[in-house]
Amino acid sequence: MDEKTKENLATGIGVFIFGINFVSMKFLVDHIPNFSLIFFRFAIASISLLVIDKIRIYKGRII
Repeated sequence: MDEKTKENLATGIGVFIFGINFVSMKFLVDHIPNFSLIFFRFAIASISLLVIDKIRIYKGRII
């Protein structure tokens, strides 16, 4: 996969995540307390970043 395709794929995934975020928040605010919702969002983000970090360290890329 060439560099341009990777960039386009990453951009598409980012747009998809942000788009889904607005739709899901509109629904979830009515059903889950605010602080629980904030906790779960940060927990999911933290776990995702930890996994990405471990993959990058495993592949030998620090930055």
